[in-house]
Amino acid sequence: MDVTDVVELLNSTSANMYADQGIFLSVLTAYMIVSYMVGRDLNRTQVLIINILFLMTTVSSAVGLSTLLVRYFELAAMLPDGSGFKASPGAASATASYTGVIGFFGFRVSAILVALYFMWDIRHPKTE
Repeated sequence: MDVTDVVELLNSTSANMYADQGIFLSVLTAYMIVSYMVGRDLNRTQVLIINILFLMTTVSSAVGLSTLLVRYFELAAMLPDGSGFKASPGAASATASYTGVIGFFGFRVSAILVALYFMWDIRHPKTE
């Protein structure tokens, strides 16, 4: 595989990561809007179904993004130093690879937990 093939794969992987992030944010936003608008009116079964579907969608997306990130860093490490292409600062480093995966996965898990807490807070309002 020559440099242009690697760069093409890097661009494709990067585009897939951006698309995945957009889908994740769309699902997260939709869940929070539904929580806010009708969360109080849903019965337990409906909330359970919505939460399970939300978790399945977002967790599979987070795992998919982690896989794409690992692949991106593997491809970036294949670029020779003098190739003239710049994938990402420190992309060839294994430490940067795992730090990036942990960072993105941590963001996703945090966003999922915040959304679930938001639904719980809407359904259990504090009485003053």
